Amino acid sequence: MWRRIALLVFLTACGGDDSNDPGSISIDGQWNASLSNMSGSGLTCSSTAPTQITLDQAGTNFAGSYSGGQLTCSGAGGSSSGAVGTGAIINGTISGSSVDFFLDTQDSHFVGTVNGNSMSGTATWQANLGPLVGTVTLNGNWTAAR
Repeated sequence: MWRRIALLVFLTACGGDDSNDPGSISIDGQWNASLSNMSGSGLTCSSTAPTQITLDQAGTNFAGSYSGGQLTCSGAGGSSSGAVGTGAIINGTISGSSVDFFLDTQDSHFVGTVNGNSMSGTATWQANLGPLVGTVTLNGNWTAAR
């Protein structure tokens, strides 16, 4: 009997409870994501309409897709808006409440935390802003809610 009690105390002290399982937070499903204060190459960009993201989680890994949304950028030459477009969310991992993922390639990296039905963090996003601007690297913040 003492062995069982000692084993129970050991498992509890070592996190044997499922509530400490890094995969216990579910991020499956639909989210509305926005970008703010994204800057780089003399531009500052933010979402003016949210981007829809769909995530499919398997344990501590996830992947998904994004679509829609509007990005408005301003710089010395004025401001311009354009569609975010569609693509894939790849190489996503969740550890505790921390998330880490990429958009399309490893050139667009997002990290953050999950808190209930919201997520937020920082991003380095390589965005193609069209033929006049080209591809720029933007750094800033992201949020998502379901």
